[in-house]
Amino acid sequence: MNIRKKVVVLMGSKDDYEIMQYTENALRELSIDYEMQTISPYHELNTLSNFIQNAQHDGCRIIIASSGSSSPHLPSIVASLTELPVLAVPIESRYLQGLNSIIPILQTPVGVAIGIMAFGEFGAKNAAALANAILSTLNEIMPKIHSNNWHKIQTNNSEQENNNKAYSLNKAIQKNAKQRDYHNTELYKQAVDLLLKDRNVSISYIQRKLGIGFNRAAKIMDEMESNGIVSTANHRGKRRLLVQ
Repeated sequence: MNIRKKVVVLMGSKDDYEIMQYTENALRELSIDYEMQTISPYHELNTLSNFIQNAQHDGCRIIIASSGSSSPHLPSIVASLTELPVLAVPIESRYLQGLNSIIPILQTPVGVAIGIMAFGEFGAKNAAALANAILSTLNEIMPKIHSNNWHKIQTNNSEQENNNKAYSLNKAIQKNAKQRDYHNTELYKQAVDLLLKDRNVSISYIQRKLGIGFNRAAKIMDEMESNGIVSTANHRGKRRLLVQ
């Protein structure tokens, strides 16, 4: 897998690409690095499991999975194999009015959380939009202003008005950044103290104990890795504490 692809798009069958191409196009439009793979969860479960573990180790932050008629359980299986956020795109089929594509997702047990998009093209596009929003909370990309076509914005303001707005926006961003940096520093210290005390090196453990989202907990864990506090994740996604 290519290093540092932030989003992975998984399909259970090549037939799903008829809809998932809209996700791919939207990710390109939003300038998000992604990788797209077709892996059957029924015939290639070990391959799927290894791919997900490698993706998580290589820096993947979000997985978008199709739920087509040939592999409606793909999002559920993926979510059971990783702690990463999983977004499901149900694909309507001629069978049961598409219910066979969405019921397996709705029946996932507690602890196997999946974000469910709308059917078809709209859902495929919104999966990319939601991935963009999630990544922006990690400061890994800048959230993009988008209208109906996402990347163009029409305005009748004069150039001076635009400059004033840009200046005000930059000031607001700088102020929010200072507040966010202070808050993140405090959270980081709490997380380090927590791991040193309980010796439980897990993103989900930090998330649960500090009451924060998965992505923020994952970023804290990455920072601990950079600072030599925890090891890199092994092939099973497990880490160990490097300090006493």
